[in-house]
Amino acid sequence: REWQRRYPHASELRINVNLSTKHFSQPGLVERIAEALAAGGLDGSSLTLEITESAIMEESQSLDGLLAKIRDLKVQLYLDDFGTGYSSLGYLNRFPINSLKIPQSFGGQRGSAGGQGHLVRTTTTLARNMAMGVVAEGVETLAQLELLRGLRCDRVQGFYFAKPLPEAQAEELVARGPGMKAVAPSRAV
Repeated sequence: REWQRRYPHASELRINVNLSTKHFSQPGLVERIAEALAAGGLDGSSLTLEITESAIMEESQSLDGLLAKIRDLKVQLYLDDFGTGYSSLGYLNRFPINSLKIPQSFGGQRGSAGGQGHLVRTTTTLARNMAMGVVAEGVETLAQLELLRGLRCDRVQGFYFAKPLPEAQAEELVARGPGMKAVAPSRAV
């Protein structure tokens, strides 16, 4: 929240948090999320909760109302590692998921003839047809980024942009503004 205040161009800055099956079994999860947002002065739209496909499959009975209550807080829900486990496409209609996260393994060597671009294309088409977004993980090269842009991925993440950074360096990246790489601040992406 402090970075949003300090850097007006970062007003849409978000934080993503992974939730495990253990979190879903704890009572008061929705209330704790609401309290954390209030304590930090954050609007729910600044928070994304990432849920693995396996967590949804394991906890599907108990998640029906819970995820809807979380979405009522304006929190975004991403389905992480989509397509890597035993899944049923039926739950995509059942749960209020905002975006599917495509794992790096779907891309193989993205940008090369040996890549699995067809899996990314299929997942992107599925998501679009269901009014969901798509996030591609594991982008490491400009060729991968360009391929994913061509496949109309909404968001991408990976070491091409920055490796995990300590707080001070992360803030420097935020201060520089959108589209700037951590390792090459003079080059917009």
